[in-house]
Amino acid sequence: MSKRFIILPAAIAVLFSIMGAQSKKAEFASTLEREAVVEAATLNVRTGPGMTYPIIGAEKKGAALEIIGAMGNWYLVKRRDDSIGMVSSRYVRVTKIEEADVKEGDDAGEELSGGVQAGADEELLFRLVNEERVKGSLEPFEWDERLNKAAQTKLEDMLRENYFGHNSPNYGTPFSMLKQLGITYKTASENLSKDKSVELGYEKMMGSLSHRANMMSMRFNKMGVAVGEPDDGGKKAIVQIFIEELTS
Repeated sequence: MSKRFIILPAAIAVLFSIMGAQSKKAEFASTLEREAVVEAATLNVRTGPGMTYPIIGAEKKGAALEIIGAMGNWYLVKRRDDSIGMVSSRYVRVTKIEEADVKEGDDAGEELSGGVQAGADEELLFRLVNEERVKGSLEPFEWDERLNKAAQTKLEDMLRENYFGHNSPNYGTPFSMLKQLGITYKTASENLSKDKSVELGYEKMMGSLSHRANMMSMRFNKMGVAVGEPDDGGKKAIVQIFIEELTS
């Protein structure tokens, strides 16, 4: 085993031990986000998820970071020199999300069929997510027709092109799709699922650390949803798009 892969887990353990005495509320979560670039002129890298934690380094605008996970509004990142630390998600732009997380269980390698449906299923999914957020003392997501239309566009694209995944043959990544649709954001992510009902799809996503992290994120404040008609196997495709709005 290379030194790189020995050092990284040890470094994470040390970082968490430093954080432990100072952070009681933040919880580490896996995320679908995998890579980001720095947007601030200079971004401080800290030992924990907050401005009171010691600075252990800094990155310049345009620097690439590998995202390991998240704690609240902060990313745990690996830098180019393989050192790790935490940075505020407000000052980075996510450039890659994990494709493999979408193809779990029975959905792996499946083609997508069925139709598009708008109405009660979307409202149900929105309600289920917000009820769980309120239980977790988080602000509920705001209903946003632009994001609902974006989710609907993604669903229609998957049905038309017969694929099931984050990267579209027509729009590219979810980030590229949002840009093409004229939707601006600070950070964004996407969940996809397929199941025989909205409730089962929701439970499946809540059982996945990365999907749950999106739904329970403190960063995102808006969510768009779309649910498809049952396919030949009785499964409905579910699309969730999350954004953190740009602030002036």
